[in-house]
Amino acid sequence: MARQKGEPTRYPNIDKLVTSRFERGYGYRARADARAVGGGQPEKTFPTLAEARDWQASVEAKVADGTFIGKQMLTVSQAIQNWLDGQRGEANTKSARASALAPIVKALGDRRVQTITKKDVEDTLRKLIDGEIEGVEKRSVVYTNTTRSKWATVWKDLMAQGVLPRNVVELVVPFKANDIPTDSPQGSGNEDEIDLRRRLTDDEIRALLDAHSPFTVSGKPRAERVRLRRAILIELALLGLRRAELAGLRWSGIRDLDGDSPTLRIDRTRVPVTGGTEEKKKGKTRAARRTLLLPAETVQALRRHRDLQKADKVRSGTRWKGEDDLYMITKDNGTPLSPRSLDKAWHEAMTVAGISGYRLHDMRHTAASRLLSAGVPLMDVATWLGHADGGVLALRVYGHTDPADLGKAAAALGRPRPAETPHGSDT
Repeated sequence: MARQKGEPTRYPNIDKLVTSRFERGYGYRARADARAVGGGQPEKTFPTLAEARDWQASVEAKVADGTFIGKQMLTVSQAIQNWLDGQRGEANTKSARASALAPIVKALGDRRVQTITKKDVEDTLRKLIDGEIEGVEKRSVVYTNTTRSKWATVWKDLMAQGVLPRNVVELVVPFKANDIPTDSPQGSGNEDEIDLRRRLTDDEIRALLDAHSPFTVSGKPRAERVRLRRAILIELALLGLRRAELAGLRWSGIRDLDGDSPTLRIDRTRVPVTGGTEEKKKGKTRAARRTLLLPAETVQALRRHRDLQKADKVRSGTRWKGEDDLYMITKDNGTPLSPRSLDKAWHEAMTVAGISGYRLHDMRHTAASRLLSAGVPLMDVATWLGHADGGVLALRVYGHTDPADLGKAAAALGRPRPAETPHGSDT
């Protein structure tokens, strides 16, 4: 479209222009010179000459002091990818950043970064929580706030580079639990929320273990071996280990399995990264490196599982992929299960037991609740879980008690009994 010719005014680069945009039928088109900073010659039309002159002077003042931001064609997708490419860190950390920002790329990827408004940010994050971004699963409040935080960091970087004048993402406050309707099936999604549904009952634990008992034979050898391999995942998950810790367990972490006091050393993890998994020879925190004394039932399960893996190796022959320091949780050819495969195996185990609604991570909640209900000191619970805060998180996250454990508390808070009458008293 040809540029409309205007009538020059006595002010350089300001023309009077016939236009239907304004009630009077004309306006004033101003053009500023930003070529010195690579911004070309931006222009804008105003209803009055005074407004045109003010805008022109403002732009050229910004050019002079180096604060002018010209029109950029950079898209949201390009900006996020540029930021990701420039970040340091381990592979799993980079993968987590990309995953957190992926919904923004999906929703707004083709938009220019300079066109994104506060409302765009608010609407996009709300859609993420509600599951309304096509091709993206509904996310919890916690995850959505993580996405918002990473997004704000990208925009902050763009401001530093002179691409954006302000960070509209930071203007959107993080979501809170009560921002989600109470009838929402996901609730707040907050991992710290106390929810009794996240703790397996004793009956459910028994059902899960019974469904994978070595004394129950299905009659199908291969299916039976799959069932028995899931049994060790259940036993170890019920100890309250993190998913990454479960995936990283090797037999070298076991001490004295055939002795009187076997222990399990947790000192490495395996985490998902783009294109596979990565082993890390350190825990989530320093406190995550810990040694646990094993329950008798877990010891028996580990001994049975050791024999199962030995039989797997013989059966596999040249197809055996297991390492000399074998992982505990593997396929029948010795290949370790990935963290995501552990989730799949866990849900299969729950289905076999006729139970639903629990994640593998919920076994940490179950273990902690059982420890607290048994009267284990808070500091010891924190040590068992691998928390570095001396029990603060354990109390805040897991510190509820099963109603069945509250008998003593109820008795202590009942109506005070009258004092006994001293012997020999007249009253």
